[in-house]
Amino acid sequence: MRLEDQVVSLELAKKLKELGIDQEAGCGFYWHKDKLVFAHSECGNHAIGDWNNYIAAFTVAELGEMLPRFYESHRTNGITPEIEWTCQYKEDGKVTHQVSNTEADARAKMLVYLLENGLMKPEKEAA
Repeated sequence: MRLEDQVVSLELAKKLKELGIDQEAGCGFYWHKDKLVFAHSECGNHAIGDWNNYIAAFTVAELGEMLPRFYESHRTNGITPEIEWTCQYKEDGKVTHQVSNTEADARAKMLVYLLENGLMKPEKEAA
Protein backbone atom coordinates (compact mmCIF):
# COMPACT_ATOMS: atom_id res chain seq x y z
CA MET A 1 0.00 0.00 0.00
CA ARG A 2 1.30 3.42 -0.95
CA LEU A 3 2.00 5.89 1.85
CA GLU A 4 -0.19 8.44 0.07
CA ASP A 5 -3.14 6.07 0.60
CA GLN A 6 -2.49 5.95 4.36
CA VAL A 7 -2.55 9.71 4.97
CA VAL A 8 -5.09 12.42 4.27
CA SER A 9 -4.96 13.87 0.76
CA LEU A 10 -3.43 17.30 0.23
CA GLU A 11 -6.84 18.85 -0.55
CA LEU A 12 -8.42 17.59 2.69
CA ALA A 13 -5.27 18.36 4.69
CA LYS A 14 -5.57 22.00 3.58
CA LYS A 15 -9.23 22.03 4.65
CA LEU A 16 -8.39 20.62 8.10
CA LYS A 17 -5.69 23.25 8.55
CA GLU A 18 -8.16 25.98 7.51
CA LEU A 19 -10.65 24.66 10.09
CA GLY A 20 -8.08 25.01 12.88
CA ILE A 21 -6.69 21.50 13.36
CA ASP A 22 -3.31 21.69 15.16
CA GLN A 23 -0.52 21.23 12.62
CA GLU A 24 2.38 20.51 14.95
CA ALA A 25 1.23 18.10 17.64
CA GLY A 26 2.01 14.48 16.99
CA CYS A 27 1.93 14.41 13.22
CA GLY A 28 4.68 12.38 11.56
CA PHE A 29 4.03 13.34 7.94
CA TYR A 30 3.52 16.65 6.18
CA TRP A 31 2.62 17.86 2.72
CA HIS A 32 5.25 20.31 1.48
CA LYS A 33 3.93 21.81 -1.74
CA ASP A 34 2.70 18.61 -3.40
CA LYS A 35 5.29 16.24 -1.89
CA LEU A 36 4.73 14.02 1.15
CA VAL A 37 7.61 14.28 3.65
CA PHE A 38 8.47 12.45 6.88
CA ALA A 39 8.75 15.00 9.68
CA HIS A 40 11.66 13.50 11.58
CA SER A 41 14.01 13.28 8.62
CA GLU A 42 13.15 15.70 5.86
CA CYS A 43 11.72 18.40 8.10
CA GLY A 44 14.52 18.42 10.66
CA ASN A 45 12.81 16.68 13.58
CA HIS A 46 9.93 19.15 13.87
CA ALA A 47 12.33 22.11 13.64
CA ILE A 48 10.69 23.10 10.42
CA GLY A 49 10.76 26.83 10.90
CA ASP A 50 8.14 28.25 8.55
CA TRP A 51 5.07 26.14 9.31
CA ASN A 52 3.06 28.00 6.68
CA ASN A 53 4.80 25.95 3.99
CA TYR A 54 3.85 22.61 5.60
CA ILE A 55 0.45 21.00 6.01
CA ALA A 56 -0.07 18.08 8.38
CA ALA A 57 -0.73 14.82 6.52
CA PHE A 58 -2.55 12.93 9.26
CA THR A 59 -2.58 9.14 9.15
CA VAL A 60 -5.65 6.94 9.53
CA ALA A 61 -4.72 6.36 13.19
CA GLU A 62 -4.18 10.07 13.91
CA LEU A 63 -7.53 10.93 12.35
CA GLY A 64 -9.16 8.22 14.44
CA GLU A 65 -7.80 9.83 17.60
CA MET A 66 -9.29 13.18 16.56
CA LEU A 67 -12.77 11.88 15.81
CA PRO A 68 -15.27 11.74 18.67
CA ARG A 69 -16.76 8.58 20.09
CA PHE A 70 -19.55 6.86 18.18
CA TYR A 71 -17.87 6.83 14.78
CA GLU A 72 -16.76 3.86 12.76
CA SER A 73 -15.05 3.35 9.45
CA HIS A 74 -15.02 0.28 7.27
CA ARG A 75 -14.37 -0.92 3.78
CA THR A 76 -17.37 -1.07 1.50
CA ASN A 77 -17.97 -3.85 -0.98
CA GLY A 78 -16.08 -1.82 -3.60
CA ILE A 79 -18.98 -0.97 -5.88
CA THR A 80 -16.89 1.82 -7.41
CA PRO A 81 -13.20 2.76 -7.00
CA GLU A 82 -14.22 6.22 -5.73
CA ILE A 83 -16.23 4.76 -2.85
CA GLU A 84 -14.20 2.06 -1.21
CA TRP A 85 -14.35 3.34 2.39
CA THR A 86 -17.12 4.77 4.51
CA CYS A 87 -16.94 6.59 7.81
CA GLN A 88 -20.10 7.02 9.82
CA TYR A 89 -20.97 8.97 12.94
CA LYS A 90 -23.94 8.12 15.14
CA GLU A 91 -25.52 10.58 17.52
CA ASP A 92 -29.04 10.82 18.90
CA GLY A 93 -30.28 8.16 16.49
CA LYS A 94 -28.96 10.03 13.46
CA VAL A 95 -26.29 8.47 11.25
CA THR A 96 -24.06 10.58 9.00
CA HIS A 97 -21.90 8.94 6.29
CA GLN A 98 -18.81 10.19 4.49
CA VAL A 99 -17.23 8.10 1.74
CA SER A 100 -13.96 8.10 -0.19
CA ASN A 101 -11.50 5.88 -2.01
CA THR A 102 -9.18 5.77 1.07
CA GLU A 103 -9.93 5.30 4.75
CA ALA A 104 -7.87 8.38 5.64
CA ASP A 105 -9.94 10.60 3.35
CA ALA A 106 -13.25 9.12 4.55
CA ARG A 107 -12.23 9.90 8.14
CA ALA A 108 -10.97 13.35 7.16
CA LYS A 109 -14.24 14.13 5.38
CA MET A 110 -16.11 13.16 8.54
CA LEU A 111 -13.89 15.40 10.64
CA VAL A 112 -14.48 18.29 8.23
CA TYR A 113 -18.25 17.67 8.37
CA LEU A 114 -18.26 17.66 12.18
CA LEU A 115 -16.17 20.85 12.38
CA GLU A 116 -18.14 22.73 9.74
CA ASN A 117 -21.46 21.83 11.37
CA GLY A 118 -20.38 22.78 14.89
CA LEU A 119 -20.61 19.21 16.17
CA MET A 120 -17.04 19.44 17.48
CA LYS A 121 -14.27 22.02 17.80
CA PRO A 122 -10.57 21.77 17.04
CA GLU A 123 -8.82 20.31 20.11
CA LYS A 124 -6.98 23.54 21.02
CA GLU A 125 -10.30 25.40 21.17
CA ALA A 126 -12.13 22.62 23.02
CA ALA A 127 -9.87 22.86 26.09
